[in-house]
Amino acid sequence: KFHAAVRAAKVSAHNARFSDETKLLLYALDSQARNGACPVQSKWQMGAEDRAKYETWQNLGKMDAFEAMRLYVKLLDEEVPGWWRQPRREDEDARDE
Repeated sequence: KFHAAVRAAKVSAHNARFSDETKLLLYALDSQARNGACPVQSKWQMGAEDRAKYETWQNLGKMDAFEAMRLYVKLLDEEVPGWWRQPRREDEDARDE
């Protein structure tokens, strides 16, 4: 369900409705689920957007990947109720095969 949620969140109609805070949290949860804890980096040369992404991911600490996936799906459920009922586009079906 997590991977389907990631695809659904990237659909422009859904993504346009997300606040900046929600976009940051979705990014951080996705990164945590796929890569684990955020690696330590210097923030001095980061732009504002990259710094916000880094800090949001860093704040998740050592959260388990499964928990990050669960929270990602839960957040998408809250922001876009019924997202899983949205029809898939044909080009997405072709990529999944």
